[in-house]
Formats: sequence, structure tokens, C-alpha cells
Amino acid sequence: METVAWTIERGGALCGLFYLAAADAYLRDPARRARVLGLYVLALLSKVSAISLPATLLVLDAFALGRLRTEPRRALLEKLPFLLIALAAAAVAVAAKAQWGGLRTTAQVEPAMRFALAAYAYPYYIAKTLMPWPLQPFHRVPEGLGPLSWPVALAASASAVLVWAAVRGRRRTPAVLAALAHYSAAAAPLLGVVTVGDQLVAERYSYLPALGPSVAAGAGLSLLVRSRRTRPWAISLAAVVCAALGRASWSRTAQWRDSRTLWTHALAVDPGNAVAHNQYAAVLAEAGELARAERHVQEAVRLDPRNLSARLNWAAARLGAGDLAAAQEHAEAAIRINSRSADAYEFLGAVRARQGRLPDSAELRRAALRLDPSHRRARYNLAVVLAAAGSVSEAEAAYRESIRLDPRNPDAHNNLGLLLAGRGEARAAAEEYRQALRLRPDHAPAHLNWAALNAQEGRLAAAERHVREVLRRNPAHPVAREYLAKLRAARPR
Repeated sequence: METVAWTIERGGALCGLFYLAAADAYLRDPARRARVLGLYVLALLSKVSAISLPATLLVLDAFALGRLRTEPRRALLEKLPFLLIALAAAAVAVAAKAQWGGLRTTAQVEPAMRFALAAYAYPYYIAKTLMPWPLQPFHRVPEGLGPLSWPVALAASASAVLVWAAVRGRRRTPAVLAALAHYSAAAAPLLGVVTVGDQLVAERYSYLPALGPSVAAGAGLSLLVRSRRTRPWAISLAAVVCAALGRASWSRTAQWRDSRTLWTHALAVDPGNAVAHNQYAAVLAEAGELARAERHVQEAVRLDPRNLSARLNWAAARLGAGDLAAAQEHAEAAIRINSRSADAYEFLGAVRARQGRLPDSAELRRAALRLDPSHRRARYNLAVVLAAAGSVSEAEAAYRESIRLDPRNPDAHNNLGLLLAGRGEARAAAEEYRQALRLRPDHAPAHLNWAALNAQEGRLAAAERHVREVLRRNPAHPVAREYLAKLRAARPR
């Protein structure tokens, strides 16, 4: 459902299309490896979860084509190009997740815990595939789950029994073993051995693994439909199942209508979900419901004191309320949670700036940039602090770097123009104001600063045009009204 309802997940649908096309092309003619390889690359470019296709092709070799029995060496050697591409895609994906900050190190999640998560997640995915209810956008790791906990032992035992039963019945029902082999191979990279984020599982991760059981179920149904004796009840059963799944999908789509409905549903399913509380708080804050937002952030921190995002959101709520001491406390707690978080240092820098401690604020922004040199907000705010502290040359360099990182930030262009105007570089300043207004034509500070620059050079009519543009968009703008009166008074009589 996420692939359809969640715009950013549309790559999953495209990945599934190319994944199935590659499998179909392989089934039709295994010798046409170039076509299959090309479709595999397209699937990987859509989403890296297609990495499991080589294993799927081996499953087809074993059960559908019989190549592992008739020509095992050739069937295996043909997968080497696929394997090399898969390894390259995995390396790129891991590097990207590490840069983004989503990859968990062995210090954060120990190897034993990673295998415990994988052991628990495997049957969890299978259970959710067979009975997709209740579903939610974030499945948290159950409290107390660990390598020696009974849920992990029970999950591992259930997996072992399932595999044993599928292997034992391979002669009578080889499709069951084939479906399970595909499911296991496709799910293996997603089970948490390489841990990304804090969730236990994600529903969208089960889409490709579920293809095997779905195909097996469809094949079984087609066999039942061919028999006159079983055809009526098979068709009836299929109709009931399709109707039920269609109704569930319709209902599920409504839950994904917007962020408010999504996280409201998540909290209804799991009121103890700290991530859901934090995300719902962000929705409420964006809607201006700040008091309710802060209550949900508080609950998120109570449920998970080490939730970095919730800590920073609580700090932001306190900073917005003017409670600098509490904002500082939560920002410092965020740094203790993750000393490698550039966001935490950037936010503490914002608190220090509000406290008037500009050198400390600048140093915290530099610390954020040492952790993440591409952190746009830290780079821009460093420039703002340096300008406020009177370090004009450093501020100019920081603004230029900020514009390089984010060329579409009108505030950076405007502030750089103000610095250049203060140094007497009128033409360069005017160009920065022009860029700011190109990006955002209603940017009042850029209009007013350009008006001041024009007035300073005696171009009063041009200055008045900029001020009138501000008043056209906001007739009550106090600075623009006052400045227009001054310009009128300065007109030659």
C-alpha cells in the first residue's frame, strides 16, 4: 500500500515492474542474459531492494527450469555478473545511508542484537504477509527484545519448523519450498543484519519477498479452477479473498491521505509508539497547534528518552516559547544521545545565539559542519552569527559557501548583499538582491535593502518602486510604510 499511497515510495512500484520483467525474461530464455541484466540494472536504479534478484534467478533455476540439476556449473557462473552488480549497488546504498546518518554502527547495535532482530523479523514478515493486519507506518522494536529473549527464541523456532516442513514436503509440494526459498532470499538483505533506522520492519520491505508466495498461490488456484469438482468453490474463495483485500486496501489508502490521518492511525494502533507521537507532534506544530504538539513530544521522550528527533523537537518547542534554559537542556541531552549528530550541535548553536553567546554559537555551528560539511542550515546560521559578531570577511565566506550548498536560499543572497553594501560594493550587492528576488519575488527584506542601496546612490524613484512592491503585497508592513514616508520627504521640491 505504501508504494501506491506514498509518493516517495513510487520507486518501489517501478522496481517491482523491472524485477518481474527480468524474472519473466529469464524464464522465457535464460540464454538472453544481456536483456535480463539490463532489466536488473533498471530495477536497482529504481530501488536497491532489487538486489536479491540473482538469488531469485537461482530459485527459478532450481524449481522452474531444472538447470541446477542439468547444468549446475553454467547456471551458477552466469550469476557472477549479477552478483558483482549487486555488490556494487549494496556498497553504494550502505555508503549513502551512512552519509545520511541512518546506518547504525556496531557500537549502536551489537552484532548479536542484529541477528536477534533478523531472527524475529523473518517470521514477523511472513505473518504480516499472510495476515496484513494491523498495519502501521512504523513498527517499533518490542521492549525487552534481545538475543536471549523468549520472543526471539520462539521466532527462531517457528522459522526452523517452517523450513523443515517445506523441505520435508518438497516432493509433494515443491511450490511451497520454492516460494519459501524466494521469500527468504528476497527478505534476507532487509532483516536488520545491516541495521538502518530504528524500526523493526517496514511493510514496503515485504513487497518483493511476497511475490514468491503470491505466484505460488496463484498457480495453486489455477490448478483448482481447472478441475470441475473444485472450480466453483475455488472461484468463490478467490472472489471473497480479493473482495476482502480490496476493501482493506481502500481503507488503508484513506489512512495515508495525509500526515495527520497517517499518524493518528499509527497512535490508534500503538499508543506506546514514541516515533508516532513525535511525528504527530511535527504535524500539529506545522498546523500551529503548538501546545498539543509539545504534549506529544513530551510523551515521545517519556516513552523513549533516547529518541534524538523528539529531544530536538522538544528543544525547538521550548525555544519557540522563549524558555532558553529548557531548550538548552534538551539540546545538550540530544548531544549526549548522539555525539555525532550535526543537527544537535546546530540546534544548541541556535540556543546559544538566542542567549547572546555568539562565539559559542559559532563554534557549535563549526562542530556541526565538521560532522557534516554539507549541513546547509548550519552553514547558513554560521554566516548569520559571524555577521552579527562583526566578523565580516568570515561571514562573507560562509555566506558564499552557504549559497554554493543551497543556491535557492533567498535569505543567504539577501544577507550577502547587505554585507557587500556595507563594504561599498554596490553593484555586487545589487546582484545579490536581484538573485534573492528572482528566487522569491515577495522577499520584503531584499526589496527594502535594495531600496536603501538605490536611495543611498540617489536613485529615489527606483528605491520607491521596491518599497511600493512590499506594500502592494503587505499594505500594513510597518518598516515599508515608514520608509516610503522618508522617501517622499526626500523628494526634491
